[in-house]
Amino acid sequence: MKEKKRRRQRQTEGGQTPPIQLALAAERAALMAMIIDLIHATQDAIDPASDTNASLCLVWIAVVLGHAEGGAMTPTEIAHRLRKPLPSISRRLRWLEKHGAIVRVEGRYYLQSDHAANVPMLQRVTEILQRAFVVIGPFLANKMSEQALKMSDSAIKVRGIQR
Repeated sequence: MKEKKRRRQRQTEGGQTPPIQLALAAERAALMAMIIDLIHATQDAIDPASDTNASLCLVWIAVVLGHAEGGAMTPTEIAHRLRKPLPSISRRLRWLEKHGAIVRVEGRYYLQSDHAANVPMLQRVTEILQRAFVVIGPFLANKMSEQALKMSDSAIKVRGIQR
């Protein structure tokens, strides 16, 4: 948080504005911070002692997604979902299995039983989402209101009703 304030001070000292203005800066900042924090939470859920990379996290997330949707995925399905080469996915699946994060049953991958029965990062993820949606929520609500108004106007035009 202190770093964010320092960056903002450097950018605004002397009345200078950033060389490139960013639309929806606060919303983008909240979303990107949320993604980074969620990746860190995912890394810690996989193996807090190791330096898990983002690609490994994506594979683990795909395993959890398949498991949660009730249709655990094969390596080919995971590769297709992530748009990554099968050998790369297979290598990461082997690593995750070797480190006890996932299990393979009949060629399909599932979350390891302890993590399947419990949600080790639930509180952390809840806090991350709450922080992000304090900023993103009003923007989304406004967009949804605009969309509803457009749909209402379209329905009125179709029926030929005058406002």
